[in-house]
Amino acid sequence: MKKIFSIIFFFILVYGIFYFYTHIDLKNGLTINELNKIAVNKIDNLEGEKIIKNLNKINWAKVDDKTKGDILKFLEKQNLINYNGLENLIKSSKEFTGSTKELYYKVLYNNYLKNSFEFINVLSNFKSDDISKILKTFADKYIEKPKLISDLQNIIKEGNLDNQQKKRIDGFIGELKNNIDK
Repeated sequence: MKKIFSIIFFFILVYGIFYFYTHIDLKNGLTINELNKIAVNKIDNLEGEKIIKNLNKINWAKVDDKTKGDILKFLEKQNLINYNGLENLIKSSKEFTGSTKELYYKVLYNNYLKNSFEFINVLSNFKSDDISKILKTFADKYIEKPKLISDLQNIIKEGNLDNQQKKRIDGFIGELKNNIDK
């Protein structure tokens, strides 16, 4: 009799864990369903702050493209550097495609414009490929290459980057200069 109760209890426990795992995608009560509801309406400051603080917990693969777009449009106006949101957004870049990828780059570029020193400082902690993709997109779509090179050189001179960060950025400056010459 004890075995039967133990087996039943085990299955109830497994079902509970499975249910929780499939329905709760974020801590602090921000689920995919809530994200979808928030994005349907205009995102207000309270909901937006909740999204920004939980960027690292969002499973972007489960969020539909329209909702991604609405969230990115909101984030476009925000300073993500203050919340460590920039790192979290860059880490999830693979989840954006098509029009959401374009919005993703606009969000990043707007943060670059707000504080280029801090933006490059954060960006320089990523792999060279990630840095290259982002800065090449900036150079192709948003800012002239000579201006970007000048900004990056000023950041290296005046910023508080360590040697490895300077090396990564300097390597990208070399790539940009080579592309200008072609």
